[in-house]
Amino acid sequence: MTMRRSLLIGLIVLFWLTMVGWLVLRENRGPRRAVPVTQVPSEMWLAISVEEGPRIGTLRVAQEPETRDGEAGARLELKTRLRLEILDQPTDLALDGEVWRREDGAAAVFDFTVASG
Repeated sequence: MTMRRSLLIGLIVLFWLTMVGWLVLRENRGPRRAVPVTQVPSEMWLAISVEEGPRIGTLRVAQEPETRDGEAGARLELKTRLRLEILDQPTDLALDGEVWRREDGAAAVFDFTVASG
């Protein structure tokens, strides 16, 4: 892998981590808005494309009821798969995240992974 390609992938991952961190900070400030956790499993798929261009990836968002340590809640899962053309080389990128929320909507556990081909 060339130095330029490694740098570009690193910058993409750094940008994504920065945006996730900003989102977590933004959501934890100010008065808490209780977002009810539904006890009905759900799943949504989205296509990711670049301005009227071809599809470059997919995003899957799923929610499933789950009880942890005797507390009712739900597990939310986010899976992103991207195929990017970086320096004329096809590169696969996987961004996965998971959060378990209590029934009142408060986040209790958050985890994410980033992997590239």
